[in-house]
Formats: sequence, structure tokens, C-alpha cells
Amino acid sequence: LVYPVTGHWLWGGGWLSGLETAPHDFAGSTVVHSVGGWAALAGVLLLGPRMGKYKDGKVQAIPGHNMGLAAIGTLILWLGWFGFNPGSTMAAVPGIGYIAVTTNMAAACGALFATITAWVVLGKPDLTMILNGCLAGLVAITAPCAVVTVGGAAIIGSIAGILVVLSVLFWDRIRIDDPVGALSVHLVCGIWGTLAVGLFAAPKVLEMGLGVSKPGLFYGGDASQLLAQLLAVGTVGAFVMVASLVLWAALKATVGIRVSPAEEEEGLDIGEHGMEAYPGFGFGADVVSSTTPDLGEVIPATVPGQKRFSVVVEGADPKDLIGAWTQLCGAPAPPPDFKSLYSFVTTVQGNRFRFRGGDPGAMADTLRRLFQSVLKGSSVTAKLEP
Repeated sequence: LVYPVTGHWLWGGGWLSGLETAPHDFAGSTVVHSVGGWAALAGVLLLGPRMGKYKDGKVQAIPGHNMGLAAIGTLILWLGWFGFNPGSTMAAVPGIGYIAVTTNMAAACGALFATITAWVVLGKPDLTMILNGCLAGLVAITAPCAVVTVGGAAIIGSIAGILVVLSVLFWDRIRIDDPVGALSVHLVCGIWGTLAVGLFAAPKVLEMGLGVSKPGLFYGGDASQLLAQLLAVGTVGAFVMVASLVLWAALKATVGIRVSPAEEEEGLDIGEHGMEAYPGFGFGADVVSSTTPDLGEVIPATVPGQKRFSVVVEGADPKDLIGAWTQLCGAPAPPPDFKSLYSFVTTVQGNRFRFRGGDPGAMADTLRRLFQSVLKGSSVTAKLEP
């Protein structure tokens, strides 16, 4: 509903493309990326932050579950961009290889300077920032890839790598929760890449005929192309933001856009697919994850449709509970009470045990009895969480 309108404005003969000095967006820094970024920002404003993201005025990190997969995904995207940018020539023209080079240079410099910036600002070369730096460089070069020099591409990617780190911190500072840095990568760096055309478009590259633009401000041109780029950013951003707020608000008022607190805490793997991606693993501090003991035949704890409930154990230090449970998980011959519980436990966090299936009262009583026998001298109780 939104993308075709702004796509027509810039790429389909619309009013922006008909200006005397038309904005140049070769493969979509604005048409694709910042459009998605503006729409995402509208959604985030109406959705609100995740539970537990901001506590007592502080930002609480909610880390990704698998950085190896995140890295692989980023590398796949990097490879895919060689189809995205060079492929936007829509023909096998001689300059297609040149676009591949500027694209690759911006991505590499984006990753490099995100690494440096994260190291300086955060004290560590944060991998999530490095990966987003690569994507930031790719997004930023998407508009100017056919009109800038390789050196210009390096500068554009480098600035994008710096911007993405600072932007991630900025959104958190103003309490806008962006779990994967999409606003920073696609919105902020999409805007930067679009404006970069008006700064870095080089006459020698323009002679290749791959893109239509006036020379940039840093290459002997005047401010007309930069102003055209700014006009595209402003008008597209305003339209997409307003339209997206209306659409998100309509969805929120009708079908809803947020899951219940219980479903959010359990995770959408359960709510949407009826199973856990990582059964037996919890999230947060004091979470147990260990090898499965030899229990003989175990009834799977992830059969869709089984009732979920939590049991809270009191009367003992949560660290003692975690330590005892961990030892039981690794015991060669765990006690019968543990065997009867284990196949139904999905997560253990502090003194809270999450179950799927089984009789709630019986599970609570067995858990109490188990810890009373393991933690000698402790007056342990176990109650169902309302």
C-alpha cells in the first residue's frame, strides 16, 4: 500500500523523477530501505518496547540467541547485494562490475569502522555492531553505487559504519526498542546513502552512463543535487510515516499488533508454532541449561496442546536451587522424583520452574519433596504461580 506510491514517485515517472534536478536513488536506499525504516519506526512507536527492556531508567540488553547464525545471515546478505545493486542495471552492461566493486568497498569499510567505533565507545568490538556495520555500508551505497568513485564508496561506507553504532545507542537512549538495529541500518543509513549522492557523485563515473545525477558538492558540483536528494528523503519520509501510522493504528484497533505478556515471556516459537526452538533452555540470569541425564524413556515436553504452568520454590536461596538442579541433571542415577519431573520441565529461572504437561498439583508437590530431600535443613515450599 505504501511502497508502490513512493516507488512510483522516484522510479516510475512520478513527480520526483520529473523534476529538473531529479533525485537519484539507483537501487533503493530511500525507495526500499528508508521506506521500510520509516514504516518500522511507526510500528515501534505504537507497539512499545519489549518486556524488561527498560528498567529503573536503564537499558537492559536482551542478546540474540545465536551470533553464529547472525554472522552467516549477514554474509549471505552481503553476497545477495551483488545481485541487488549490480542487478539494478537491468542488463549485463560493462559497468556492472564497477557497481559490484563500489558495493563491496562500502560493505567492508562499514564493518571496519563499526568495529572501531564500537571498540572506542563500548570498550569492546561488539559483533552485533560489526555485522550491522556491514549492512549499514551496503544500505548506504545502494543509492550512489553507480555514480561515485571507489574512494567515495569507501568514505560512504565508513561513515555508515560509524552512524549505525551511534544510532543504535541513540534509539535506546530515547527508549525506542529496536531489537536488531533495523532502524539504524535501514532508516538512518538509507537516509545517509541518499544524501551521499549529492556529495560524492563524480563526473568521471557519471560519464559511464550507469546513473543520472549532477556532480556532487565535493566533486565540483553545486548544491542542487544535494537539495534534490534532501527533498526525496523528506517527502518520502513524511508520506510513509503518516501512512504507516494510520495502517499500524488500524491494525492495533482491530486485530491487535502485540501478543499477550505470557506469550511474550514464553516466546513466539511456542505461541506461533506450538513448540520450543530450544527446549530446556531459559533466558536471563540464573538459567539452567545442561546435558540430559539418562532417564530411560522420556515423554517429550513439547507436545503441542499440553498445559503450561509455573511452580515457584520458596524457602531456599535461588542459587542453591540452581546448583542442586544442575547437579541432578548431570547425575548418573538421579532420584525417582527428579525423573518424574524432568520430562515436563521446559525452563528453570531462579526459583521459577516452567512446566509443560503433567498434573500441576502433583508437579508442585514432587518438586517440594525433591528439594527437601536434596537441600538438607531447608524448609522448602512449592506453590503454583497464579
